[in-house]
Amino acid sequence: MTRVLHVIPQHDRSGAVAQAALVASAVGASCDMLSLRLGVDLPWRGGFDLRGWRLLDEAVRERQPDVIHSWLAADDCWTLWMLARQRRAPVVASWRDRESWPIAWWPRFVSHRVSRIVVPTVGLSEAFAAQRIDAARLTVVPDLLPELDRDSGALPNEMAALLPVDALLIVAVGRWRWSDHWRELMWAADLLKFLHLPVHLVLCGEGEDVARLERYRRQIEIVDRVHLRPIAEAAQWLDRAQVCWSLRDDPGVSPELLRAMQRGVPVVASQTGDHARLITDRHNGFLVPHGSRADLAKRALQLHEDPGLAERIAAAARKTVQDRQTHAAAVAQWQQIYASLSSGVSGAAPGGGVPPPLRM
Repeated sequence: MTRVLHVIPQHDRSGAVAQAALVASAVGASCDMLSLRLGVDLPWRGGFDLRGWRLLDEAVRERQPDVIHSWLAADDCWTLWMLARQRRAPVVASWRDRESWPIAWWPRFVSHRVSRIVVPTVGLSEAFAAQRIDAARLTVVPDLLPELDRDSGALPNEMAALLPVDALLIVAVGRWRWSDHWRELMWAADLLKFLHLPVHLVLCGEGEDVARLERYRRQIEIVDRVHLRPIAEAAQWLDRAQVCWSLRDDPGVSPELLRAMQRGVPVVASQTGDHARLITDRHNGFLVPHGSRADLAKRALQLHEDPGLAERIAAAARKTVQDRQTHAAAVAQWQQIYASLSSGVSGAAPGGGVPPPLRM
């Protein structure tokens, strides 16, 4: 049995921890989960955490894995580089999204060190390939989705009391950043409020910009209709939502959008490459130009006024996730990756599972 050591960050905000747990439980290899809080208190982003690296090095020596699976993001770039330099086991690097890399040439540099780079969407693969990352090291493996659990629990009492029976409940989930995404969603909700609709927008997330978003919510006087809730409540809100909004202008598909479609919640998403590959406009969801608050409001109003349309789109969305996010196929891909690397057969590096050292 292949021994796999999963290295995950404690300050994950891209769904890496949940995805690592799903992969570890589904693949069938002997898996260890090592959670490290790396680089959080360093003075500059991307700094090297010497203490964290020593803990990681000790864990690799003690557990002697056949494959190391890193879920570290750009914030831990130097730790990933050092991890890839060790010669005890080949390294698989899962990159969840295209972040602002601390160093422009960093992805290409790391790609020469790791044995395989795995991304969840074609759009992310194309984005990394555009940075001249070796295509032989890039593999697309769709996200695994947890089994649908309809018993997500009750809403908090203080929120249940705020929602009227006929509320148009719209949910958006993600990391709270001071960006146009969240502000556009609030403005779209304000347009629906102007039409005297009982709209309530719930933004489930976490992040460092929550205070700024709170101030902005007060400034546009929509405190009674926009609610900021913790990410842990996302399942409860999605079970009750009539519409899910998802805005992003970078490659990738958020796990929350897939879960919304899995639950049969009609989705209105920005028209990016990966969204367009997943959603057929007016069939299993709606695609709108990025940042178009009017289109967001228009589609939500259309779904609210036409229950038959909402039901058809919900059914098509569920079928799309069942057909495209095939659990068995993704698990087989992970098994093949682990098996090929542990046996020393890797398309990424000539002559073995670990690429030769890069000359500085």
